[in-house]
Amino acid sequence: MEKKEELYSIFNKLDEQHKNILSVINVINEACINKESRDRVIELIYSLDKYVMEHFKDEEYLAEELDFFKTEYLKDEHDYFKGIYYKLCSHYNYDKNDKSNTYYSLFSVYLVQTMLDWLDFHIKTIDKDLMEFVKSELAI
Repeated sequence: MEKKEELYSIFNKLDEQHKNILSVINVINEACINKESRDRVIELIYSLDKYVMEHFKDEEYLAEELDFFKTEYLKDEHDYFKGIYYKLCSHYNYDKNDKSNTYYSLFSVYLVQTMLDWLDFHIKTIDKDLMEFVKSELAI
């Protein structure tokens, strides 16, 4: 019974984590629109790490513990996002001497849009499948 309660607790956190991730992405977007400093945007981008990595860890733990039939696909999707995220971050930091802020402007928009597109797809597909599976396994 204790394990089921632990898994149920994790399940309940996932939706709140999605909201936190979207909130940080929206703050990043606002910072870009308001042309805040590159350092501020970078700080926000890296703050996203905390939410995303905790969320991925929780989802993967839940999937593994309940023997979710798409666990490997879920992990692959998370790895794909991390790869894009870190690649975009490295591009964003590429040319700090760019006084025209060309990279800053272009990659800010691209970074935010890429994260939003991936997250939207991920939530509507694999996360939805996981949530339905968890509900059936935990009899929620």
